[in-house]
Amino acid sequence: MAKILINSIPKSGTYRVAALLRQAGVQASGLHITEDKVWDYTGVDVATGRSDPDSTLQAGMTPAQALHQVPDNHLLVGHFGFSIQHSRLLKPFTTIFLIRDLREVIVSWCRWQVFSGQSEGLAEIEDKQQMIVSFLNLSARPTAQIVLSLLPWYFYLPARHIFQVADLHQMETLARLFQVCELALTDSEIEHIRQSVDAQNTLTKVPGGTLLDEYWSEQAEQLFVSHNLARINAILGYKD
Repeated sequence: MAKILINSIPKSGTYRVAALLRQAGVQASGLHITEDKVWDYTGVDVATGRSDPDSTLQAGMTPAQALHQVPDNHLLVGHFGFSIQHSRLLKPFTTIFLIRDLREVIVSWCRWQVFSGQSEGLAEIEDKQQMIVSFLNLSARPTAQIVLSLLPWYFYLPARHIFQVADLHQMETLARLFQVCELALTDSEIEHIRQSVDAQNTLTKVPGGTLLDEYWSEQAEQLFVSHNLARINAILGYKD
């Protein structure tokens, strides 16, 4: 079985898909890559991985080295921007690309920062809408840069390799995911895996859903538009 990279826009179901594939028999490498960094979560408990991710940073390893050391039938995850060189590095891999409405990405990322204890300043803001505005003032520009680095994968990969986080609970979508990864499963096996993963506490899962209406505001939308996130969102197929 091929190696698998779950590549994603941040907060788009990365570790949910990893858990689904692990339940189907794919082994986890523990590796998480970006443009220039590698983290190794092998043997790291969820609490430590959430509160102190930098403790897992592999300072002496490049993403290319990490990719070369992944065995067959193993997966790794990441937010690995597009380049011709990167596409060549990924030839031995089946690449899955996960996307999400960028408004939901912003809210989920902010909630993650608060939940994991990585942003005390945001945690002190009681008003949910003001918390998102504060997060956007700090993070809208770097978020747009990250998404733009990943966007070419949306056009480069076959359409059947691209998944929306909102669809990852649907049987038809899950069946396509397993087919792309060359995993032969029955409907009952897929349903069992889905229920099992729904009950799991994955590394970046935040309790409760991302309820956009509770967090979004006109001021947030203005910042979203001014940093070109609305335009990028439209390219990904998400309407206003």
